Amino acid sequence: MNTLPPGMETAIAAKQKHRRELAALSYEEKLRILLRLQRISDAIRQTRGEPARAWPLDDKTLLPMSPVPPRISD
Repeated sequence: MNTLPPGMETAIAAKQKHRRELAALSYEEKLRILLRLQRISDAIRQTRGEPARAWPLDDKTLLPMSPVPPRISD
């Protein structure tokens, strides 16, 4: 006996499909998504005067960002 409200089965199926799509992403793409979410969270935190907590990784290379560019000696 199905007791779900109308449209709920469609919503559940869409959610399952979305989760399968996310699961199929590469590790690197999942990490990029996480970094974007962390930066959104940081923007909210900073409006409240709280410090940023996002990982300092470059979006493209996923390598740690250097706070100061390396100095090139002559």
